[in-house]
Amino acid sequence: MKTGQDILTVARPHAEANDTYVFGALTPVNHTGPGPWDCSKFVSAMVYQGGGVIYGCEDNAADPGRCYGGTVYWERDVLAKGIMISPALAAAIPGAAVLRFVQGDAEHHIVLSDGKGGTIEANCTRLGTIFSTLHGRRWSTGILVPGVDYGPRPQSLPLAPPAGGVWRLGPSLMRGKEVFDIQCRLKNLGYLPTGKTDWVYGPETAAAVADFQKGHGGLVVDGECGPATLAALEIQV
Repeated sequence: MKTGQDILTVARPHAEANDTYVFGALTPVNHTGPGPWDCSKFVSAMVYQGGGVIYGCEDNAADPGRCYGGTVYWERDVLAKGIMISPALAAAIPGAAVLRFVQGDAEHHIVLSDGKGGTIEANCTRLGTIFSTLHGRRWSTGILVPGVDYGPRPQSLPLAPPAGGVWRLGPSLMRGKEVFDIQCRLKNLGYLPTGKTDWVYGPETAAAVADFQKGHGGLVVDGECGPATLAALEIQV
């Protein structure tokens, strides 16, 4: 049986080569070249090539040459087929996937854990495919793909939370002066065309943040205001 380490073995050269990131790239799971990738195309391809399993794709039974990963399909598969674990446990398991669910029209984000608190991921337009970290970022779940051997379960690896928190669209709408500051900055930059500064982080604000992120190639496009996006907006909270 293929292992989580096998997944990392095929993933590492892509980060070492700093493969190109293209938002919405259509790169099939059997593609062995230097991308282009987006986050889900990369993780699904590495799981197929290193782990021998098609997972997180629109059609998991399709010809690998026509099989494309998608974060919504990773969410679908982990809820339907498993195996869902905590992000802290995934941080200690080489080759585990770690997924951030995002509400609204923005994209989820998915990475591979190196088992030491780090990641291998197709991150964003400016940075490309990189080695990064799980620390200081918001995550929803870890994922073990059925059919891949990840070895004995280790102890969880505590993850540092994002500095200053993350402003985002959630089941309960976030409110406050910080949201107003984000909205005013987006309005001044032309990303909030209606000029809606109502102190509530709702769908319109999340969409404006995602548009801002698309225009700044060093940011993950997720519609959330974490430390990197707040810094790009030149906002301190």
